[in-house]
Amino acid sequence: MEALDALRSSLARTFAAGGVAATDSTFAQVCKPVKGEAMRVAKETGWSIAQLAERNRNPDNTLDAEARHAFQQFQRDPGLVGLTRRTTYKGVAGTRYLRRVAVESLVPGLPWGRDTRPDFVTKNYPADKAFGFAAGDLRGIYSVFIPDSTGRR
Repeated sequence: MEALDALRSSLARTFAAGGVAATDSTFAQVCKPVKGEAMRVAKETGWSIAQLAERNRNPDNTLDAEARHAFQQFQRDPGLVGLTRRTTYKGVAGTRYLRRVAVESLVPGLPWGRDTRPDFVTKNYPADKAFGFAAGDLRGIYSVFIPDSTGRR
């Protein structure tokens, strides 16, 4: 998870350094490789990997009850980076790691306000709630579930 977050941050930093505008193409070049790597790791290991948020862009990324509880812990304790717990997720016993995702002010114009979001965001994500953040705010959480049946790698 740490490597995925570092990849996301590194790709975003590359665009910020070049003064590249936030477009659907820019976002595809930052977000798509991270999602692809998460999917590759999940397929290879049998783990479930997701980025979840309270104020999400995609409703599929809504916090479940356990993730919501962790999110609230992260809100109360800004120094808390990650939590690991034994749990049952979707009926399967295992270990779940939840890690904070903070807003970074790397891409020019980010973070956006409600009325300053690019057209591609308002067009592609009509239910978007992921705006109005400041750099350093808790943006969401990464969730990694490792079923007991797959073991830890």
